[in-house]
Amino acid sequence: MIIYSLDSISIQSLINIIYDTIPLVLSTIIGTYIVRRAFVPKVNIKTKKEHILTDAGGHFLSLNIINTGLNMAQHCCCYLVLETKILDNDLLNNNDAALDEHLPRYTNESLLLEQLRSSLITKDKIRDVQQVQLCWTHHGNPYYRDLNPGVTAQIDICRFQRFENNNGYYIIFPTESGWRRIHFRAKYKEMKGILYICPANSFPNIFSISFQLDDNSYPYINIKKVNLNSFSRKRFLLK
Repeated sequence: MIIYSLDSISIQSLINIIYDTIPLVLSTIIGTYIVRRAFVPKVNIKTKKEHILTDAGGHFLSLNIINTGLNMAQHCCCYLVLETKILDNDLLNNNDAALDEHLPRYTNESLLLEQLRSSLITKDKIRDVQQVQLCWTHHGNPYYRDLNPGVTAQIDICRFQRFENNNGYYIIFPTESGWRRIHFRAKYKEMKGILYICPANSFPNIFSISFQLDDNSYPYINIKKVNLNSFSRKRFLLK
C-alpha cells in the first residue's frame, strides 16, 4: 500500500492518485450497473391468451404472470388503470346485481347466501375509480406476493357476471382485499385500461388491455405490451 503524506505531497503525486482512483470508481459503477441489469427480476404475462374460469353465472378473467429474471420479484402488485370513464349511471347497487354472483367464499365469513357483498363504489357513493389494485388467485387473495425466478402465478382481473334474467353481463372488480369486498360493479359493453405489473425491486411492466362484452357471446380480451425505453416509461407514468 502506498501512503501519501499531506506534507510532502506534490502536484504530480496528486495527479497520480486521481489517475489511480478513476479506474476503480468507473469499474465499481459499471460493475454495479451490470449486476443490477443482469439479476433484475423480469415479470411478464406468460401468454397473451387469458385464463378464463367459467361457471353457470359467468366468467372469471385471470392472467398468468411469470418471473423470467434471475432474481426474486419482491412484493409484486398489479394495478389496472381504467381509461374508460366510469359514470354513476353505469354503476350497479346491490339491488341491481344478480343474487348469486358465484364469488369465492372464505371460511372466516358469516355472510348469508342471500346477502350480496357490498361495493366500495355505488351510484350514490361515487369517487374516482380509475385505478383498481388487483388481487392474486393465491389462497386468501393477497394483493401482493413474491415471485421466485421461473415461478408463474395468476392475477384476478375481474368477473363477467350474467344478470339473473340472462340478459347480458356486467363486470365485477375485486379490491386489494380480494373477493371479500367488491370495488365496483358496472354494466359496460367495452372497457379499456393499462395494466401495471409492479415488483418492489424493479420497474413495472406495462400492458394495454381491453375487453368487450356481448349480450350472449363469450367475452373478448385483447392484451398488448407497451414497449418503452427508460425515459419514455418515466414520462408515461407521469402523464
